[in-house]
Amino acid sequence: MVVKIKLLRVGRTKFSLYRIIAYNGSQVGSNTYTKIIGYYNPLKKIFKINFKLTNDLLSHGAQFSSKTGKIILKYIKYKFTSNI
Repeated sequence: MVVKIKLLRVGRTKFSLYRIIAYNGSQVGSNTYTKIIGYYNPLKKIFKINFKLTNDLLSHGAQFSSKTGKIILKYIKYKFTSNI
């Protein structure tokens, strides 16, 4: 069972919001996801993620999609460099 972490677009036209979800990658085509990990609002630059749950999923072999991985790395760099 391959678990993948990706962005799920919600919201209306031109006001996009994204949920960060974990889903079973072997069931291609099914629109079911197992867990909501967090959310991302690109308009207001709000990013909220449950790092404990994400770390647990990654330790069990979960993989980020390319866009989700880039957004999380960008957020971590910003968070830890702005506290200095």
